[in-house]
Amino acid sequence: MKKIIFLLIFLLLFPSCSKRGLEKPHKIANVKVYFSSQTDIPAELVSLINKSKKSVHLACYDIALASVARALLEAQKRKVDIKIIMDDQILERNIQTQNLLMLLKLKKTIKSDKDKNALMHHKFIIIDRQIVWTGSFNITVGSAYRDDNNVIVIKSSQLAENFEAKFERMWGGDYFSPLKPPYPFIEIGDTKIETYFSPNGGCEEAIIKRLSQAKEGICFATFTFTNRRIANAMVKRFNQGIKIKGIMEREGFSPYCRYWLFKDIKADVKWDNNFYLLHHKFFIIDSKILITGSYNPTRAAEEKSEENILILERPEICKIYQEEFGRL
Repeated sequence: MKKIIFLLIFLLLFPSCSKRGLEKPHKIANVKVYFSSQTDIPAELVSLINKSKKSVHLACYDIALASVARALLEAQKRKVDIKIIMDDQILERNIQTQNLLMLLKLKKTIKSDKDKNALMHHKFIIIDRQIVWTGSFNITVGSAYRDDNNVIVIKSSQLAENFEAKFERMWGGDYFSPLKPPYPFIEIGDTKIETYFSPNGGCEEAIIKRLSQAKEGICFATFTFTNRRIANAMVKRFNQGIKIKGIMEREGFSPYCRYWLFKDIKADVKWDNNFYLLHHKFFIIDSKILITGSYNPTRAAEEKSEENILILERPEICKIYQEEFGRL
């Protein structure tokens, strides 16, 4: 009887675990893409940490997965430099996270932003100054097994240097000064990449610029969308004949939500059907330009919170995200 009760509780807590890991990662040189709907993302992260040789630097809003914490502890035992930056409110209020990190003796490696008015909202990891992991994924059970999330993993020492510059600045306590990455524009084979950080690092302008150049269509999937300037740029293109399709998380509804603006102009925008959360933050422009990262299109993301975006030019990468968009 106890076994049956345990099984029922497990299935309730982890309703879609059985679906994870069934899809192989898409193959593009130096780039891997994972979706929580298809892949056991924590297992992929643990594998990367287990292979680390020199350093693992994480800037993540929340960490609450024991498998990842154990992998970090084992890496630390191998003399890998482990450093973690988290949001202060999560670190103070989330007892599960506190207990997990204290249990695994990782607390000495952790710092927080100490800003009650803004979020340390990044979800990036730099491994051995060679690999960058970013996207919408928080290291939690919900992000991994219930919500819709994406991760993009890119092997590039230049991109890693961009994120290390941001990490080192935050580690030193500077969360407000705008940062121009050492390599703002990178080419990795046929993939062109631009890197932006917020607050006040040009994310909003970069997004508006790309949206304003759309010639065929714009698709987007966002947890919350309140930014007036970004929405207006899309409305302008829609009025000029550009197709707009989007999906938004219903819990993001507020008086400032741009869902109704898009509905008013008859754009094809829908609420998400996931019982839990649509947590993506991506745009696809003309099937060849992808914008992804931790950045929700909001004023807070632009002006207060610690965020990042990548702008990637590569039709093959866009096709992968379009498949997820179509599923949604």
